[in-house]
Amino acid sequence: FVVEKDWVEEIKKQMPELPDARKERLMGKLGLSEYDAEGVIARIATANYFDEILKHTDDAKSAANWILGDIAAYLNNNNLEMQDLPVDAKNVAEMIGLINKGVLSSKLAKAVFEERTKSNKAPADIVKEKGLEQISDSSAIEGIVDKSLAANPKSVEDYKAGKDKALGFLVGQIMRE
Repeated sequence: FVVEKDWVEEIKKQMPELPDARKERLMGKLGLSEYDAEGVIARIATANYFDEILKHTDDAKSAANWILGDIAAYLNNNNLEMQDLPVDAKNVAEMIGLINKGVLSSKLAKAVFEERTKSNKAPADIVKEKGLEQISDSSAIEGIVDKSLAANPKSVEDYKAGKDKALGFLVGQIMRE
């Protein structure tokens, strides 16, 4: 039996990327740590989902963080496998983009992700609908701070008197606004 070199090459082209080669690509070309790369390639469905996210964003580190953090937690808490995840890769990439643009904080992105698991709405639509857009305009923030301080003079006095807990309360009021 003679195996032709061309036939072997054709078979190699048809094979999926092997785990070691994928790990090397994630660490080399994409700059992931060995820990992140190993976590991403641990299961083929997870590795494929990661690659699908990267079709819509070039932020590999954030994609790995989402997969190994919030997505893994959601799957574990709901006894689901990656293929059962109700959030498609494009939506995760969209959330990463919203965070990177400063439209959404990481904390609020978790709330958007949670909402997205329950509905079929796009992350940007959830942000608008729930009013979750992060305020980056310093003059708008200053106005909110002034309003909160004016509405809570006792807490301002307490803070000036050295009561550090009053600052936590004031920050909470500002964040709520």
